Parts: sequence; C-alpha cells; structure tokens
Amino acid sequence: SQKTLESRISSAIPTEEQPPFEANILAYLHPNTPTPGNYCARALTLTCYRDMNAQLSKCAHRATKYSPEEPEGKDNFIHPTVVLKAPKLVGPDCIVGSACKFGDKVVVKKSVIGQHCQIGDDVKITNCVIHDHVMILNKCSLQNSIVCANSHIEQNCSVKESQIGVGHTVEAGTDVKNEALSAALFDDALESEDD
Repeated sequence: SQKTLESRISSAIPTEEQPPFEANILAYLHPNTPTPGNYCARALTLTCYRDMNAQLSKCAHRATKYSPEEPEGKDNFIHPTVVLKAPKLVGPDCIVGSACKFGDKVVVKKSVIGQHCQIGDDVKITNCVIHDHVMILNKCSLQNSIVCANSHIEQNCSVKESQIGVGHTVEAGTDVKNEALSAALFDDALESEDD
C-alpha cells in the first residue's frame, strides 16, 4: 500500500526531536511584485521552524516592501495598526503583525509576532515566534521559544527554549525551560484517541 505524505514525513523526523503532535510546517513569503529573493522554506522540526522564522525576519524587509508606507532600508516591519508606545524598542530583524497592542517598556529582539497579540508592561521577547491572538501579561521574559495561537502567559513568567501549545495558559510566576506545553483540551483529545 502507498504511504501517505503525513506518515512519510513523520517517519523522517528523528524520534527525540518529534513534536508531541504531527504537523506539517510551511512558510512562504511572496512579494507584491516578482523579484529575485522570494522566500520559501519547509521545516520538519520545531527548532527548524523557529530558525526559519529568524531567517525570514532578517531578509524579509530586503526582499520586498510589505506596504507602500515602509521606507527602503528599514530593518524591521511593524504593521501600521500596531499600538506601540516606543517603536525603538522593537529591534532589527523583527516582524510585528497587525492589530497588536504593546504596553510600556516592551523590548523585542529578533522575533516574529503574529496578529492581534497583547503584550503587557515590562516584557522582554528575544528570538521567539509568537503566533496570532497571544496574550503576554506584565513582567514576562521569553527567549528562544515558540508560543502558539490563543495562548496566555500570565504575569512574572519566564519561558526559555520551550514550545507553548495552542490555547495553553502558563500560570503566573511560572519558570518554563526546555519544555513543550499543550492545552488540556488537546491532551484529552490525544488520550481519547489512544482508548
């Protein structure tokens, strides 16, 4: 019998790096007009996915202008609808999606942040991929991590070298290091499949 694409991909991933759930991860950036420098990549592990986003944020502003308002030579992209009190605190090689709201003293370095995210006061985000509709409350620090859509990170948390699954809540004051966390609903669905 013919193997499905999903089974061939999952068998190609080394066991120790296989994510807790199977997912095909693909990113594609296409400029408004065809130019050399289009970006297309495929990542089979979460580490490769994070690295791919880092590459994208470094080269995206050179490959194309995101909108007519973006000046040539700008080293990051902050969507015009973002509410940001100090734009200079979003460093080079960053992308911030539409309708995000940032509090005071937010520092973002070498990261990609999706749409409709809410970031509280005194938050530091370094080398991270933050998906859409994520809420990060005050005095949090995130490094080298992936935070999936609809997740909540409560105040005074530290997240390092980790993956936060879709819809997961990291409770206040939690230190997360080298972990893959998922929402209880997803865990329950996996358990019911095993029965």
